[in-house]
Amino acid sequence: MAHIKGVKTRQAVQTTTAALFTIGLISCGGSGGGAGDSNSGAVETQLTELDTAEALVPFPGTGELVQCSVPTLNQWVDNSMRDFYLFADQVPIVNLTDFDSPEELIRNLRIDPPDDFSNVSNAAESSQLFDNGIASSTGLFWSFDQNNMPRIVFTQPNSPAAVAGLNRGDLLVSLEGVPWTEVTREQFFEFVGTADNPRSAEYELIRATTGETYVRDLIQTEHLVNTILHSEVIEQDAMPGRIGYLAVSSFIDATAQQVRAEFARFRENGVTDLVLDLRYNRGGRASSASVLASLISSPSTDGEILSEFRFNERYSFRNEAFFFINEPNGLNLPRVVVLTTSSTASASELVINSLEPYIDVVQMGTRTLGKSFASFGRQFCGRQINAMEAVVVNAASVGVFNGLAADCFAEDDLRRDFGTSVNGTEGMLESAIDYLVNGTCNQDPLTLAQRSLRSEAGSESPLSILHESRRPLLELVEEPEF
Repeated sequence: MAHIKGVKTRQAVQTTTAALFTIGLISCGGSGGGAGDSNSGAVETQLTELDTAEALVPFPGTGELVQCSVPTLNQWVDNSMRDFYLFADQVPIVNLTDFDSPEELIRNLRIDPPDDFSNVSNAAESSQLFDNGIASSTGLFWSFDQNNMPRIVFTQPNSPAAVAGLNRGDLLVSLEGVPWTEVTREQFFEFVGTADNPRSAEYELIRATTGETYVRDLIQTEHLVNTILHSEVIEQDAMPGRIGYLAVSSFIDATAQQVRAEFARFRENGVTDLVLDLRYNRGGRASSASVLASLISSPSTDGEILSEFRFNERYSFRNEAFFFINEPNGLNLPRVVVLTTSSTASASELVINSLEPYIDVVQMGTRTLGKSFASFGRQFCGRQINAMEAVVVNAASVGVFNGLAADCFAEDDLRRDFGTSVNGTEGMLESAIDYLVNGTCNQDPLTLAQRSLRSEAGSESPLSILHESRRPLLELVEEPEF
């Protein structure tokens, strides 16, 4: 699952130009889809204050009554990483007293590479987002464009940023008078506060459409999350059917019903081709991602293996397969065009990879992040440990360890909003339509080289734990979260 994390340091921001960032303390898709991590492109939540209540709680595994404290949480994290963690037998021995928080500790326990995703997050914020669909943030997501300029990539519908009129493509100039690219982690929290103690901060921006400079005061507040960034039915004279375009920002529980509603509309409008936009989707709940995959291919894939989860040797009895389900509004598509970038990760990659053995998946954009692991979000003392517990592969036993390379190159067009408009069609969507209508597939040398390695990207695991034993289950006993 994915959680947003505070702000990266200035140095980290400047060196991770391909990452997707969000301004807020909760994110849908950070952490490569697993939960906030240093490579997620989201900013890291400040989680240094502990519950100092006198009440004692049972320690996981032993039942011993303990107080919630840094030493207690550090011991919990260490125990967990040496138990159900995918790389448990490789976890280094460290002095737990050297670490000031469980968040810091886990970064030093995970085996990186290939795991730069395992993390500790705020349990309440995670449940609020993924279970209830409520985020506490400004809803402003940004990244660097091809000229290394910080621009808004989208604003979460219903969020303070959306209500204030901040738009995709607008240039971020400063925060509280400090140039945007020079804002440090410490300054960020000083300016915007935390979810529990938010502060109003002044954002200076330049409007992408007019070049006008404008200023807005934003404060993070709770708002309902709609993970559908854009949905549209597009007609083309050269095509007998219609094209459905759907942009999904993340996978939370609510996403399942949100995408079902859009596919019902697609069926009613005679959609025969689909452009699925996952360019900023860093993951979330595997259950909701599975619904989306089933809607694309149902009923032809009903009952077929969608994915398999494979655990470490100690927990190999938990290995299980999950299946495509019947969706009444499934489009039964023979192909789908998927828009991707390096911010496409985890449960988003699951959608792409799970469909590969059954239909023609045309990937357009750039290579995905490559997160082939799942976590299960275990909670204790107000924290949630999102340790990578399982390798995820498709029906052909192929994972996404090095990311999925694009078939056709397309560049993110931050100068235009999603979909079609009087100002023109957004660039990546336009490339997808051109492919569907004319068969045009733009490729640069890098894309060609990446594509030639696509089978290698997932066919061989860097692990020695891909067990042959399989235990197909139709019911999820413990819902996996990416």
